[in-house]
Amino acid sequence: MKRDRALDVPASRRFGLITRLEALAAGLSPTAIDRKLESGEWIQAHPGVYLVASTPRSWAQSLAAALLAAPGAAVSHRSAAIVWGFDGFGGRIVEITVPYANSPQLEGVIIHRSTDLDPAWVSSWQGLAATNPTRTLLDVGAVVKPWLVERAFDGAQGRKLVTLDGARAAVEAFGRRGRGGTAALRAIVDARTDMAAPAGVLEAQMASLARRFGLPPMVPEYEVYDGDRFVARVDFALPELRLAVEVNGFEKHATLPGFQRGHNRRNRLLLVDWESVEFTYADVNRNQEQVATTLLDAIAVRRRNFER
Repeated sequence: MKRDRALDVPASRRFGLITRLEALAAGLSPTAIDRKLESGEWIQAHPGVYLVASTPRSWAQSLAAALLAAPGAAVSHRSAAIVWGFDGFGGRIVEITVPYANSPQLEGVIIHRSTDLDPAWVSSWQGLAATNPTRTLLDVGAVVKPWLVERAFDGAQGRKLVTLDGARAAVEAFGRRGRGGTAALRAIVDARTDMAAPAGVLEAQMASLARRFGLPPMVPEYEVYDGDRFVARVDFALPELRLAVEVNGFEKHATLPGFQRGHNRRNRLLLVDWESVEFTYADVNRNQEQVATTLLDAIAVRRRNFER
């Protein structure tokens, strides 16, 4: 009985799991271990890893058992995506990454081998090692469709689990040729980098666009007032037409508060008879003719309205 009590701490800490080495260190003989397995008191989860049969089952327990059976491993890929609550991921899949020199064969476990499972890219979840959210985004790109990685990124970015700069750093760190998952995350980073620009760069781009297509000059960072009451600050404006031009970067509106602020600003402008047209920085940078056509149409409509 004394020997069993010595096992209580590791068993409770590890979801009712005990390793063979812990059992031997606690004083149980190989024969005693075999008797526990034969009696059904313990169940073998993986070679060298046992489960106390009376312990409630859980998905986290299955993850813990896999990690105990593969020293140095971390929960990864789709399992880590579930751990971090990424949009579009669910279920009870057990997926881990192990150091490349290891090659365990574990029933019911998807195993990836990696030469770059650096501690800097590993976090803790319920006491279990798991690839951090940024590394997880890169890894899942190798096993799911790119659109699902994009959905996961947008949700994680909105919850502040990842940042665009962090994702860019991951792409640079793991971007060697042939690295699975890098392409999907790189495409996301490139697309969102192209959707944001410093104010000075954006102002120069819009001024160039206006000259090229014969648009009237627009006032940058214009503040709209209703009498003495401040209404909104807009990216560009044609005040004489009460027309606002907004150029939205990705990070500016990626969160729910940012999305809500955009709606509130548009509503306030409408209430004081201002109209707004919106573009992304990618539009301004790559689709200038389309932007100019839309602006010319909006200007024509506003002029007709003012002439009535």
